[in-house]
Amino acid sequence: MIRSRSWHGIGLPMLLMLGEGAAAQVAAPTIATARLAATSEVEAPSMAATSWPSATMPVVDEPGPPSPASPSRDGATLGLHLVSYHSGPQERVTTLYVDQDGRVVDQSTRTTRFNGFNPGVYYRFENQAQVGLYYNSVRRWTVYGGYLATSPRWPLLGLFLGAASGYTVHRRARAIVPIVAPSVRLPMGSDVQANLSWYPDIGRYAVQAFHLSVERRF
Repeated sequence: MIRSRSWHGIGLPMLLMLGEGAAAQVAAPTIATARLAATSEVEAPSMAATSWPSATMPVVDEPGPPSPASPSRDGATLGLHLVSYHSGPQERVTTLYVDQDGRVVDQSTRTTRFNGFNPGVYYRFENQAQVGLYYNSVRRWTVYGGYLATSPRWPLLGLFLGAASGYTVHRRARAIVPIVAPSVRLPMGSDVQANLSWYPDIGRYAVQAFHLSVERRF
């Protein structure tokens, strides 16, 4: 009984101490494991970033098809005057032959046609101002200058306003005549296009003229 009391009286604190030591031994690995887990969680993104590089390939934009050529203020244009079509003759002269009594006994008509071959060259600046030289419809050389008005809404249409030399008005040569010529562009490539212009009057002759030229934008 004494041993029993002694065991219970002395052994209980020892059991408590032993229990605390065991708890400490159990808690220590738990704290170490928690620290290791926290360290793994912090380092995990870095490992993932270095171990698995991105597989995304760079995207390269491929150029699309070229747009149709149209009048543009981004560059200058060099053109060649070629040929013209006229709706009527330049001049028609009728000669009457009469006898001594004044009666018409014969007549003849001579027709002069406009020149349809009009070689020349022109240059259009970036601001759409244009100057040029060509062999005109009445077989004289013409020097001219003006401005080509265009609209973004109708990029293939234009209106040329200017002045030219070398024409005849009322049978007299004039130094300068006005030019008002609507035109339409006919694309032939990325930078090359044909130009069809309408001249509603050739000096004094009141004849419709349609002129063809080709040009290249630089």
